[in-house]
Amino acid sequence: MLFDFKAMIPEVKASQYPFMNESTARTDFITTRPKATFDNLDFWIERTPEVLAIINAIVTDIKADGFRFEGGKQAINKATNFSRVNFFNDEHYKTLWDWVKYGDAYLWIGGVESFLKVQKKFNIEFGVDEDFPKALRSIPANTVDIMHDNKIITEFKQITQGRETITFPVKDVIHGPLIPNKGKVYGISPSQAMLTEMNILGYLKDFVGTYFKNGGVPDWMFVLPNEMAGSPNHKRLITMLQKYKHPQRKHGNLVFAGEVQPTKIGTDLG
Repeated sequence: MLFDFKAMIPEVKASQYPFMNESTARTDFITTRPKATFDNLDFWIERTPEVLAIINAIVTDIKADGFRFEGGKQAINKATNFSRVNFFNDEHYKTLWDWVKYGDAYLWIGGVESFLKVQKKFNIEFGVDEDFPKALRSIPANTVDIMHDNKIITEFKQITQGRETITFPVKDVIHGPLIPNKGKVYGISPSQAMLTEMNILGYLKDFVGTYFKNGGVPDWMFVLPNEMAGSPNHKRLITMLQKYKHPQRKHGNLVFAGEVQPTKIGTDLG
């Protein structure tokens, strides 16, 4: 007995789907990409080498496991050829960086029409099946808007400055959120959770850098009540203080002939 499983499974209308945890407006042109958050991530991650090192370590660890193809010999050969001509290692690497950095990653799968254009342009003959995917490229996550109607994803749009917007059908894009975020269409990443810490670390570095660049604040002020500026004793004291400023002489003894009133900066000068 033969069963037509497609006929047995009732069709589910999009209107019956549960709502996403997104805007309540109903339109096919909604996008809730956290652009401001992505811009902040770009700014702070690129100036925080510690975070860059952490992301690189995570990506390197994931790639260290490698990958393999399974199946018949012919299928493996096709997959291997596809991986080679599409520089899969490079595309995988870029996708992993976006995945960890932004919480979302996108891979575009080019179909027959796109492949034929490339084949004609470069006069390349790959000899693969007509229904086999011909191209694969990473789409930068911070350029992608996920379009939805509050229930299902309707399409993906790539928006880049100064270029025409590209629209991708859902079936042509593999989208992977890193951490599901409260039923929202976009994922979330540990990098986003670290934004406050990156801000604090960055401002702390700026403060310390400015402190040393401006010479800091003197620890002590030496008052010579009986000396004029430029007198022999005044010049001698300056020379000796410069000498004892060296870390190796920090705890030595200083002998000075004349009255000196050392005052710690910040204390009551009255």
